[in-house]
Amino acid sequence: MRFRLLAAFVIGYVFLDWVSYFHPLQQSNITPWNPQPALAVALIAICGQRWTPAVFGAVLVAEVVVRQAPVGPLTTLVVSAVLTLGYAAMAAALSGLVSPRNLLETRRGLSRLVGVVAIGALVTGTLYAGALWASGGHLPGPYFEVLLRFWVGDSVGILVTLPPILIWSDPVGRAELKSLFRQPVTYLQAASVVLALGLAFGFDFAEPFKLFYVLFLPLIWIAVCSGLAGATLAVLFIQFGLITAAMLGKYPALTVFQLQALLISLSITGLFLGGAVDEQRIAGSKLRQSLRLAAAGEMSAALAHELNQPLTALATYARAATLLARDPGADRALVIDTLAKVLAESNRAADVVRRLREFFQTGAIDLQRASLEQLARKTVASMGVRAVDLDVSLEHHVDDNTPDVLIDPLQIEVVIRN
Repeated sequence: MRFRLLAAFVIGYVFLDWVSYFHPLQQSNITPWNPQPALAVALIAICGQRWTPAVFGAVLVAEVVVRQAPVGPLTTLVVSAVLTLGYAAMAAALSGLVSPRNLLETRRGLSRLVGVVAIGALVTGTLYAGALWASGGHLPGPYFEVLLRFWVGDSVGILVTLPPILIWSDPVGRAELKSLFRQPVTYLQAASVVLALGLAFGFDFAEPFKLFYVLFLPLIWIAVCSGLAGATLAVLFIQFGLITAAMLGKYPALTVFQLQALLISLSITGLFLGGAVDEQRIAGSKLRQSLRLAAAGEMSAALAHELNQPLTALATYARAATLLARDPGADRALVIDTLAKVLAESNRAADVVRRLREFFQTGAIDLQRASLEQLARKTVASMGVRAVDLDVSLEHHVDDNTPDVLIDPLQIEVVIRN
Protein backbone atom coordinates (compact mmCIF):
# COMPACT_ATOMS: atom_id res chain seq x y z
CA MET A 1 0.00 0.00 0.00
CA ARG A 2 2.80 2.40 0.91
CA PHE A 3 4.76 1.56 -2.24
CA ARG A 4 1.71 2.16 -4.42
CA LEU A 5 1.09 5.51 -2.76
CA LEU A 6 4.74 6.46 -3.26
CA ALA A 7 4.64 5.48 -6.94
CA ALA A 8 1.36 7.30 -7.50
CA PHE A 9 2.70 10.43 -5.84
CA VAL A 10 5.95 10.52 -7.82
CA ILE A 11 4.14 9.90 -11.10
CA GLY A 12 1.49 12.50 -10.25
CA TYR A 13 4.06 15.09 -9.21
CA VAL A 14 6.17 14.65 -12.34
CA PHE A 15 3.07 14.65 -14.55
CA LEU A 16 1.74 17.90 -13.05
CA ASP A 17 5.18 19.47 -13.40
CA TRP A 18 5.29 18.41 -17.05
CA VAL A 19 1.75 19.67 -17.78
CA SER A 20 2.46 23.06 -16.21
CA TYR A 21 5.95 23.50 -17.64
CA PHE A 22 5.63 26.33 -20.13
CA HIS A 23 7.05 29.86 -20.35
CA PRO A 24 9.99 28.99 -18.04
CA LEU A 25 11.96 32.00 -16.87
CA GLN A 26 15.34 31.16 -18.45
CA GLN A 27 17.77 29.27 -16.19
CA SER A 28 15.60 29.59 -13.07
CA ASN A 29 12.89 27.44 -14.70
CA ILE A 30 10.26 29.46 -12.82
CA THR A 31 6.88 28.93 -14.48
CA PRO A 32 3.66 30.95 -14.10
CA TRP A 33 1.63 28.00 -12.79
CA ASN A 34 2.89 25.27 -10.44
CA PRO A 35 0.17 22.82 -9.24
CA GLN A 36 2.61 20.07 -8.21
CA PRO A 37 3.57 21.71 -4.85
CA ALA A 38 -0.05 21.23 -3.74
CA LEU A 39 0.37 17.48 -4.16
CA ALA A 40 3.53 17.54 -2.06
CA VAL A 41 1.98 19.69 0.69
CA ALA A 42 -1.13 17.47 0.80
CA LEU A 43 0.95 14.26 1.06
CA ILE A 44 3.05 15.50 3.98
CA ALA A 45 0.11 17.16 5.74
CA ILE A 46 -2.09 14.06 5.53
CA CYS A 47 0.47 11.24 5.84
CA GLY A 48 3.08 12.93 8.04
CA GLN A 49 6.59 14.35 7.85
CA ARG A 50 8.05 10.88 7.29
CA TRP A 51 7.07 11.34 3.63
CA THR A 52 9.43 14.32 3.23
CA PRO A 53 12.18 12.16 1.62
CA ALA A 54 9.61 10.94 -0.93
CA VAL A 55 8.80 14.55 -1.76
CA PHE A 56 12.50 15.31 -2.17
CA GLY A 57 12.84 12.38 -4.55
CA ALA A 58 9.88 13.49 -6.64
CA VAL A 59 11.13 17.09 -6.80
CA LEU A 60 14.58 15.90 -7.86
CA VAL A 61 13.16 13.60 -10.55
CA ALA A 62 11.00 16.43 -11.90
CA GLU A 63 13.98 18.83 -11.96
CA VAL A 64 16.02 16.33 -13.97
CA VAL A 65 13.37 14.78 -16.23
CA VAL A 66 11.10 17.74 -16.90
CA ARG A 67 13.32 20.78 -16.42
CA GLN A 68 16.57 19.14 -17.60
CA ALA A 69 18.52 20.48 -14.55
CA PRO A 70 19.98 23.52 -16.40
CA VAL A 71 21.83 24.87 -13.32
CA GLY A 72 24.09 21.88 -12.76
CA PRO A 73 23.90 18.79 -10.48
CA LEU A 74 24.92 20.45 -7.22
CA THR A 75 22.60 23.42 -7.61
CA THR A 76 19.80 21.07 -8.66
CA LEU A 77 20.24 19.14 -5.39
CA VAL A 78 20.26 22.38 -3.39
CA VAL A 79 17.13 23.88 -5.00
CA SER A 80 15.34 20.50 -4.70
CA ALA A 81 16.13 20.47 -0.99
CA VAL A 82 14.95 24.08 -0.63
CA LEU A 83 11.64 23.31 -2.37
CA THR A 84 11.14 20.18 -0.27
CA LEU A 85 11.76 22.04 3.00
CA GLY A 86 9.37 24.77 1.91
CA TYR A 87 6.59 22.29 1.16
CA ALA A 88 7.24 20.44 4.43
CA ALA A 89 7.07 23.71 6.37
CA MET A 90 3.75 24.63 4.77
CA ALA A 91 2.40 21.16 5.53
CA ALA A 92 3.50 21.48 9.16
CA ALA A 93 1.77 24.86 9.43
CA LEU A 94 -1.42 23.26 8.11
CA SER A 95 -1.24 20.23 10.39
CA GLY A 96 -4.48 19.88 12.29
CA LEU A 97 -6.30 21.56 9.43
CA VAL A 98 -5.81 18.89 6.80
CA SER A 99 -9.36 17.56 7.21
CA PRO A 100 -11.94 19.50 5.18
CA ARG A 101 -14.20 19.32 8.23
CA ASN A 102 -11.78 21.74 9.93
CA LEU A 103 -9.90 23.52 7.18
CA LEU A 104 -12.67 24.20 4.71
CA GLU A 105 -15.71 24.86 6.87
CA THR A 106 -14.72 28.05 8.67
CA ARG A 107 -13.45 31.39 7.49
CA ARG A 108 -10.73 31.16 10.11
CA GLY A 109 -9.46 27.90 8.61
CA LEU A 110 -9.58 29.31 5.09
CA SER A 111 -7.75 32.44 6.25
CA ARG A 112 -5.06 30.24 7.74
CA LEU A 113 -4.80 28.28 4.51
CA VAL A 114 -4.41 31.43 2.40
CA GLY A 115 -1.93 32.93 4.87
CA VAL A 116 0.21 29.79 5.08
CA VAL A 117 0.31 29.45 1.29
CA ALA A 118 1.14 33.13 0.74
CA ILE A 119 3.88 33.29 3.39
CA GLY A 120 5.20 29.81 2.65
CA ALA A 121 5.52 30.47 -1.08
CA LEU A 122 7.22 33.80 -0.36
CA VAL A 123 9.78 32.27 2.01
CA THR A 124 10.38 29.31 -0.30
CA GLY A 125 10.83 31.64 -3.25
CA THR A 126 13.29 33.78 -1.29
CA LEU A 127 15.40 30.73 -0.43
CA TYR A 128 15.09 29.35 -3.95
CA ALA A 129 16.32 32.54 -5.60
CA GLY A 130 18.99 32.89 -2.92
CA ALA A 131 20.19 29.34 -3.59
CA LEU A 132 20.47 30.08 -7.31
CA TRP A 133 22.44 33.23 -6.62
CA ALA A 134 24.69 31.66 -3.95
CA SER A 135 25.57 28.71 -6.17
CA GLY A 136 27.04 31.02 -8.76
CA GLY A 137 24.09 31.02 -11.11
CA HIS A 138 22.90 34.16 -12.78
CA LEU A 139 19.35 35.22 -11.99
CA PRO A 140 17.28 35.85 -15.14
CA GLY A 141 16.37 39.39 -14.06
CA PRO A 142 16.18 41.52 -10.93
CA TYR A 143 16.02 39.50 -7.71
CA PHE A 144 12.58 40.81 -6.65
CA GLU A 145 11.10 40.19 -10.09
CA VAL A 146 12.29 36.58 -9.97
CA LEU A 147 10.92 36.26 -6.43
CA LEU A 148 7.55 37.74 -7.45
CA ARG A 149 7.17 35.35 -10.35
CA PHE A 150 8.02 32.37 -8.15
CA TRP A 151 5.56 33.54 -5.50
CA VAL A 152 2.69 34.00 -7.96
CA GLY A 153 3.31 30.65 -9.70
CA ASP A 154 3.43 28.63 -6.48
CA SER A 155 0.68 30.56 -4.70
CA VAL A 156 -1.87 30.22 -7.47
CA GLY A 157 -0.88 26.59 -8.08
CA ILE A 158 -1.36 25.62 -4.44
CA LEU A 159 -4.50 27.71 -3.83
CA VAL A 160 -6.17 26.25 -6.91
CA THR A 161 -5.06 22.63 -6.51
CA LEU A 162 -4.73 21.96 -2.76
CA PRO A 163 -8.40 22.46 -1.69
CA PRO A 164 -9.85 19.88 -4.13
CA ILE A 165 -7.11 17.41 -3.13
CA LEU A 166 -7.94 17.84 0.56
CA ILE A 167 -11.67 17.55 -0.11
CA TRP A 168 -11.12 14.37 -2.09
CA SER A 169 -8.98 12.89 0.70
CA ASP A 170 -11.91 13.10 3.13
CA PRO A 171 -14.74 10.54 2.71
CA VAL A 172 -17.45 13.13 3.34
CA GLY A 173 -15.84 15.61 0.97
CA ARG A 174 -15.39 12.89 -1.65
CA ALA A 175 -19.09 12.10 -1.44
CA GLU A 176 -19.90 15.80 -1.91
CA LEU A 177 -17.75 16.00 -5.03
CA LYS A 178 -19.30 12.84 -6.48
CA SER A 179 -22.81 14.15 -5.80
CA LEU A 180 -22.04 17.28 -7.80
CA PHE A 181 -21.44 15.22 -10.93
CA ARG A 182 -24.85 13.56 -10.51
CA GLN A 183 -26.66 16.89 -10.63
CA PRO A 184 -27.71 18.26 -14.04
CA VAL A 185 -27.16 21.85 -12.88
CA THR A 186 -23.43 21.09 -12.54
CA TYR A 187 -23.10 20.69 -16.29
CA LEU A 188 -25.07 23.87 -16.88
CA GLN A 189 -22.66 25.67 -14.55
CA ALA A 190 -19.69 24.16 -16.41
CA ALA A 191 -21.16 25.49 -19.65
CA SER A 192 -21.40 28.94 -18.05
CA VAL A 193 -17.69 28.78 -17.18
CA VAL A 194 -16.85 27.86 -20.78
CA LEU A 195 -18.99 30.76 -22.00
CA ALA A 196 -17.25 33.17 -19.61
CA LEU A 197 -13.85 31.92 -20.77
CA GLY A 198 -14.94 32.46 -24.35
CA LEU A 199 -16.05 36.00 -23.61
CA ALA A 200 -12.84 36.79 -21.75
CA PHE A 201 -10.35 35.27 -24.17
CA GLY A 202 -12.12 34.32 -27.36
CA PHE A 203 -12.48 37.63 -29.16
CA ASP A 204 -9.45 39.80 -28.59
CA PHE A 205 -6.29 37.90 -27.81
CA ALA A 206 -4.35 41.16 -27.74
CA GLU A 207 -6.15 42.40 -24.63
CA PRO A 208 -6.97 39.40 -22.41
CA PHE A 209 -7.54 41.50 -19.27
CA LYS A 210 -10.52 43.52 -20.45
CA LEU A 211 -13.18 40.94 -19.63
CA PHE A 212 -11.40 38.92 -16.95
CA TYR A 213 -14.03 40.03 -14.41
CA VAL A 214 -16.64 38.01 -16.35
CA LEU A 215 -15.10 34.87 -14.83
CA PHE A 216 -16.34 35.96 -11.39
CA LEU A 217 -19.99 35.56 -12.45
CA PRO A 218 -20.15 31.76 -12.93
CA LEU A 219 -17.82 31.31 -9.96
CA ILE A 220 -20.19 33.21 -7.66
CA TRP A 221 -23.18 31.26 -8.98
CA ILE A 222 -21.44 27.92 -8.43
CA ALA A 223 -20.16 28.88 -4.96
CA VAL A 224 -23.61 30.00 -3.80
CA CYS A 225 -25.29 26.85 -5.13
CA SER A 226 -22.69 24.19 -4.34
CA GLY A 227 -20.56 25.66 -1.56
CA LEU A 228 -16.83 25.14 -1.31
CA ALA A 229 -16.76 21.82 -3.16
CA GLY A 230 -18.30 23.42 -6.23
CA ALA A 231 -16.18 26.57 -5.91
CA THR A 232 -12.91 24.63 -5.83
CA LEU A 233 -13.88 22.65 -8.93
CA ALA A 234 -14.91 25.86 -10.69
CA VAL A 235 -11.59 27.57 -9.91
CA LEU A 236 -9.69 24.49 -11.11
CA PHE A 237 -11.74 24.44 -14.32
CA ILE A 238 -11.10 28.16 -14.85
CA GLN A 239 -7.36 27.60 -14.29
CA PHE A 240 -7.18 24.94 -17.00
CA GLY A 241 -9.29 27.13 -19.30
CA LEU A 242 -7.01 30.10 -18.71
CA ILE A 243 -3.87 28.06 -19.47
CA THR A 244 -5.51 26.64 -22.61
CA ALA A 245 -6.44 30.15 -23.75
CA ALA A 246 -2.89 31.33 -23.08
CA MET A 247 -1.48 28.54 -25.23
CA LEU A 248 -3.97 29.02 -28.06
CA GLY A 249 -3.53 32.77 -27.94
CA LYS A 250 0.25 32.41 -27.76
CA TYR A 251 0.45 34.92 -24.93
CA PRO A 252 3.92 36.08 -23.89
CA ALA A 253 5.25 34.96 -20.51
CA LEU A 254 4.58 38.35 -18.91
CA THR A 255 0.93 38.28 -19.94
CA VAL A 256 0.44 34.78 -18.55
CA PHE A 257 2.13 35.85 -15.32
CA GLN A 258 -0.26 38.81 -15.02
CA LEU A 259 -3.28 36.57 -15.67
CA GLN A 260 -2.09 34.18 -12.97
CA ALA A 261 -1.79 37.08 -10.54
CA LEU A 262 -5.43 37.95 -11.29
CA LEU A 263 -6.37 34.32 -10.78
CA ILE A 264 -5.15 34.53 -7.19
CA SER A 265 -7.92 37.04 -6.42
CA LEU A 266 -10.43 34.81 -8.23
CA SER A 267 -9.30 31.77 -6.23
CA ILE A 268 -9.49 33.53 -2.88
CA THR A 269 -12.95 34.90 -3.73
CA GLY A 270 -14.19 31.41 -4.58
CA LEU A 271 -12.69 29.87 -1.44
CA PHE A 272 -14.16 32.40 0.97
CA LEU A 273 -17.56 32.59 -0.72
CA GLY A 274 -17.90 28.81 -0.88
CA GLY A 275 -16.66 28.52 2.71
CA ALA A 276 -19.18 31.12 3.89
CA VAL A 277 -22.01 29.23 2.17
CA ASP A 278 -20.95 25.94 3.78
CA GLU A 279 -20.55 27.62 7.16
CA GLN A 280 -24.06 29.04 6.91
CA ARG A 281 -25.46 25.64 5.96
CA ILE A 282 -23.72 23.98 8.90
CA ALA A 283 -24.98 26.67 11.28
CA GLY A 284 -28.50 26.25 9.93
CA SER A 285 -28.30 22.48 10.34
CA LYS A 286 -27.07 22.84 13.94
CA LEU A 287 -29.85 25.34 14.66
CA ARG A 288 -32.49 22.97 13.28
CA GLN A 289 -31.05 20.15 15.36
CA SER A 290 -31.12 22.34 18.48
CA LEU A 291 -34.72 23.31 17.76
CA ARG A 292 -35.68 19.65 17.34
CA LEU A 293 -34.01 18.78 20.65
CA ALA A 294 -35.72 21.72 22.35
CA ALA A 295 -39.07 20.68 20.89
CA ALA A 296 -38.49 17.12 22.09
CA GLY A 297 -37.71 18.39 25.57
CA GLU A 298 -40.79 20.62 25.60
CA MET A 299 -42.92 17.77 24.33
CA SER A 300 -41.63 15.45 27.04
CA ALA A 301 -42.38 18.04 29.72
CA ALA A 302 -45.80 18.72 28.25
CA LEU A 303 -46.67 15.03 28.07
CA ALA A 304 -45.58 14.46 31.65
CA HIS A 305 -47.66 17.42 32.76
CA GLU A 306 -50.77 16.90 30.67
CA LEU A 307 -50.99 13.12 31.19
CA ASN A 308 -50.85 13.47 34.96
CA GLN A 309 -54.57 14.26 35.26
CA PRO A 310 -55.99 11.49 33.01
CA LEU A 311 -53.60 8.92 34.49
CA THR A 312 -54.64 9.92 38.00
CA ALA A 313 -58.30 9.64 36.98
CA LEU A 314 -57.60 6.24 35.39
CA ALA A 315 -56.03 4.99 38.61
CA THR A 316 -58.99 6.29 40.65
CA TYR A 317 -61.63 4.72 38.40
CA ALA A 318 -59.66 1.47 38.21
CA ARG A 319 -59.53 1.23 42.03
CA ALA A 320 -63.25 2.01 42.22
CA ALA A 321 -64.02 -0.68 39.62
CA THR A 322 -61.87 -3.19 41.53
CA LEU A 323 -63.70 -2.48 44.78
CA LEU A 324 -67.09 -2.76 43.08
CA ALA A 325 -66.08 -6.04 41.42
CA ARG A 326 -65.15 -7.51 44.82
CA ASP A 327 -68.53 -6.52 46.33
CA PRO A 328 -71.08 -9.27 45.57
CA GLY A 329 -73.95 -6.84 46.07
CA ALA A 330 -72.50 -4.07 43.88
CA ASP A 331 -74.74 -2.38 41.37
CA ARG A 332 -73.93 -3.82 37.93
CA ALA A 333 -74.82 -0.54 36.24
CA LEU A 334 -72.38 1.36 38.50
CA VAL A 335 -69.58 -1.07 37.60
CA ILE A 336 -70.27 -0.61 33.89
CA ASP A 337 -70.38 3.17 34.30
CA THR A 338 -67.06 3.16 36.17
CA LEU A 339 -65.41 1.02 33.48
CA ALA A 340 -66.81 3.35 30.83
CA LYS A 341 -65.11 6.24 32.63
CA VAL A 342 -61.85 4.25 32.63
CA LEU A 343 -62.20 3.84 28.86
CA ALA A 344 -63.02 7.54 28.43
CA GLU A 345 -59.98 8.65 30.41
CA SER A 346 -57.71 6.30 28.45
CA ASN A 347 -59.08 7.71 25.20
CA ARG A 348 -58.54 11.24 26.49
CA ALA A 349 -54.92 10.39 27.37
CA ALA A 350 -54.42 9.05 23.85
CA ASP A 351 -55.92 12.27 22.44
CA VAL A 352 -53.53 14.36 24.53
CA VAL A 353 -50.54 12.45 23.15
CA ARG A 354 -51.80 12.67 19.57
CA ARG A 355 -52.60 16.40 19.74
CA LEU A 356 -49.29 17.30 21.37
CA ARG A 357 -47.37 15.23 18.83
CA GLU A 358 -49.14 16.98 15.93
CA PHE A 359 -48.57 20.37 17.51
CA PHE A 360 -44.83 19.87 18.04
CA GLN A 361 -44.32 18.27 14.62
CA THR A 362 -46.33 20.66 12.45
CA GLY A 363 -47.66 23.36 14.76
CA ALA A 364 -51.18 22.23 13.83
CA ILE A 365 -54.09 22.46 16.27
CA ASP A 366 -57.61 21.03 15.91
CA LEU A 367 -59.88 24.07 16.03
CA GLN A 368 -63.60 23.44 16.61
CA ARG A 369 -66.61 25.51 17.58
CA ALA A 370 -67.43 24.53 21.17
CA SER A 371 -69.60 25.65 24.06
CA LEU A 372 -67.64 26.87 27.06
CA GLU A 373 -70.54 25.89 29.34
CA GLN A 374 -70.51 22.28 28.15
CA LEU A 375 -66.74 22.15 28.32
CA ALA A 376 -66.74 23.44 31.90
CA ARG A 377 -69.46 20.99 32.93
CA LYS A 378 -67.58 18.07 31.37
CA THR A 379 -64.34 19.02 33.08
CA VAL A 380 -65.96 19.41 36.50
CA ALA A 381 -67.77 16.09 36.10
CA SER A 382 -64.52 14.29 35.28
CA MET A 383 -63.07 15.58 38.57
CA GLY A 384 -66.13 14.57 40.59
CA VAL A 385 -64.91 11.26 42.03
CA ARG A 386 -61.63 12.71 43.22
CA ALA A 387 -63.43 15.75 44.66
CA VAL A 388 -65.72 13.49 46.70
CA ASP A 389 -62.75 11.52 48.00
CA LEU A 390 -61.09 14.76 49.11
CA ASP A 391 -64.37 16.20 50.50
CA VAL A 392 -64.24 19.10 48.04
CA SER A 393 -67.31 20.75 46.53
CA LEU A 394 -66.94 21.83 42.87
CA GLU A 395 -69.15 24.46 41.23
CA HIS A 396 -69.05 26.18 37.87
CA HIS A 397 -70.92 29.17 36.50
CA VAL A 398 -71.02 30.19 32.85
CA ASP A 399 -73.15 32.99 31.47
CA ASP A 400 -76.03 31.60 29.41
CA ASN A 401 -75.34 34.23 26.71
CA THR A 402 -71.73 33.13 26.22
CA PRO A 403 -71.40 32.30 22.51
CA ASP A 404 -69.60 29.28 21.12
CA VAL A 405 -65.89 29.85 20.49
CA LEU A 406 -63.34 28.47 18.02
CA ILE A 407 -60.91 26.47 20.17
CA ASP A 408 -59.11 23.17 20.54
CA PRO A 409 -61.45 21.60 23.16
CA LEU A 410 -58.89 19.12 24.42
CA GLN A 411 -56.24 21.75 25.10
CA ILE A 412 -58.70 24.11 26.79
CA GLU A 413 -60.01 21.22 28.92
CA VAL A 414 -56.44 20.56 30.03
CA VAL A 415 -56.07 24.26 30.94
CA ILE A 416 -59.29 24.16 33.01
CA ARG A 417 -58.19 20.99 34.77
CA ASN A 418 -54.84 22.57 35.68
